[in-house]
Amino acid sequence: MALLRDVSLQDPRDRFELLQRVGAGTYGDVYKARDTVTSELAAVKIVKLDPGDDISSLQQEITILRECRHPNVVAYIGSYLRNDRLWICMEFCGGGSLQEIYHATGPLEERQIAYVCREALKGLHHLHSQGKIHRDIKGANLLLTLQGDVKLADFGVSGELTASVAKRRSFIGTPYWALMLMSKSSFQPPKLRDKTRWTQNFHHFLKLALTKNPKKRPTAEKLLQHPFTTQQLPRALLTQLLDKASDPHLGTPSPEDCELETYDMFPDTIHSRGQHGPAERTPSEIQFHQVKFGAPRRKETDPLNEP
Repeated sequence: MALLRDVSLQDPRDRFELLQRVGAGTYGDVYKARDTVTSELAAVKIVKLDPGDDISSLQQEITILRECRHPNVVAYIGSYLRNDRLWICMEFCGGGSLQEIYHATGPLEERQIAYVCREALKGLHHLHSQGKIHRDIKGANLLLTLQGDVKLADFGVSGELTASVAKRRSFIGTPYWALMLMSKSSFQPPKLRDKTRWTQNFHHFLKLALTKNPKKRPTAEKLLQHPFTTQQLPRALLTQLLDKASDPHLGTPSPEDCELETYDMFPDTIHSRGQHGPAERTPSEIQFHQVKFGAPRRKETDPLNEP
């Protein structure tokens, strides 16, 4: 196997203490860990590399991730190669993903949506200014910290990784998202039921952001100048949302709260049909940011003797 650049050959266990496994899949496992150098929590993906695996795309994506430093992009800590396992270490976001929050609280309020859009657009603008694209924007790839920060995640490593080592034979990114990009004119997207509930600024922002022709679609920088995202949007909008999500007595949406008309053109889940059989899930289903972090089954001070 060729040597990966920008990857340390030191033993990662000398720096990271694995606390709890929070995800598992065909590509490897994801752990909640503690960085013993900074005493901060980290998210660690451990990927098994087999002999003969093509690592060229993996090398490129690790390099890109290392270069993407921005407050609205999940921070990359480092990568380690120990025996046949690659450790990819990143910032841990304790608030979970926006998808998890939505399932816990129901539909967000308009100003909460505006806050998330503004922060996500900041991250996208940075990526685009560096000549990089995300390829898979969705709620599961927007992570929240407990302080209310919004971070873009999974914009290259996971998608390219699974393709480069042939762990999954499907499109890079969410399959039904790729299909939407290549959709026929007959495709009917979800629509708002109660249009009067939302402001004209929100309607106009959505219309611009969902412009099908990419040549006519405003850039992330332009959308950051829209009145929908330039209004006063304090961080408290997100911290209040996180408080609501953590309260088991709040956040169960009623049928009346679901404002989108739904279409059954695509299944809710598209499974990978790799060599492991139909029971396996795609990486999009089991990535660390889609896992709801609960209390660990062991004390965080107790080391976990895993590879």
